Amino acid sequence: MNARHLLYLCLAGAAVLPAATDYRLTGPFTQDQITVYLVHLDPTQTKPIAGKRYLPLGEALAQRKVAVHETGTVNELAIENLSPDTDVFIQSGDIVKGGQQDRVFSTDLILPPKSGRTRIESFCVEQGRWTKRGGEDVRLFSTSANAIVSRDAKLAIKGSKNQGDVWKSVAAMQSRLSGVVGGVIGAGVASAASPTSLQLSLENKAVNQSAEKHAAALRNFVAGQPSALGYVFAIGGEIQSADIYASPALFRELWPKQAQALAIEAIGEKTKPGAAKLAPEAALAFLARAEQAAAPVMEAPNGRTRVVKRDSPKALYVESHDAAAKSWIHRSYTAK
Repeated sequence: MNARHLLYLCLAGAAVLPAATDYRLTGPFTQDQITVYLVHLDPTQTKPIAGKRYLPLGEALAQRKVAVHETGTVNELAIENLSPDTDVFIQSGDIVKGGQQDRVFSTDLILPPKSGRTRIESFCVEQGRWTKRGGEDVRLFSTSANAIVSRDAKLAIKGSKNQGDVWKSVAAMQSRLSGVVGGVIGAGVASAASPTSLQLSLENKAVNQSAEKHAAALRNFVAGQPSALGYVFAIGGEIQSADIYASPALFRELWPKQAQALAIEAIGEKTKPGAAKLAPEAALAFLARAEQAAAPVMEAPNGRTRVVKRDSPKALYVESHDAAAKSWIHRSYTAK
């Protein structure tokens, strides 16, 4: 038993859990410069949370089972699960719209039923506004339809956790998207309601029209793959990121939002179109290296959630656990 397995035992109180060596891949699935490999668990391995459901944040907000409260502090919000019987899963990178500024959550969080207000780390993805916008409630956040886009933004919110880096990544993505949709650099996708808001740029009609071909392909990749529980994503043969979940059901619930974010990320890159040259062995090696690199740093965002982070020169690896289920829930890999 290696140090990684011992760490699992400490975190989850469970038996040895599967690692990258227990995965198999299907694909490659390609769309222009995009390559995706779907990740499956080796059939001999038991799926850690088979049969257990977590309600995604976007759906929970739409059903009014969760409330996200403004605290008046840029880097901290309060979130509350109002449901009497449903666990809610918040994923690092989820954007919430409204309040005094749009925010992005920097950590995974499992929120139990009737949780009461729970503090959660956040970063601003909109610069300058600290007032009511239009008809929005300045005290609450109304929707979570989008996730963060680009490697730089993911590394900023999960790795350096530096607000300046987050703003820099938002401005860079807005600039790249403006060029793609034919607008003026830095302004073409900006909204008059709040020019620095990443969320409003992600809602831009031209951005979504440009991304739809990629988004549709990404959604279709998962069709007919019932055992898939994650993906490895590359642009022009260069791995960008990967996300793996503890069950196919959780992956399929979260995939539509994730697919849209990846599609927008792809159109924001200037890589020449064409089928990417990424071997499956390279994808598996990326996962394995990220999981084993660097000394782990452990965090406990709340009583249900434990997070393990490994930050190395080549990748940022973050793994979240549900203490009640005694299992890992989500593994995130971001290439550097």
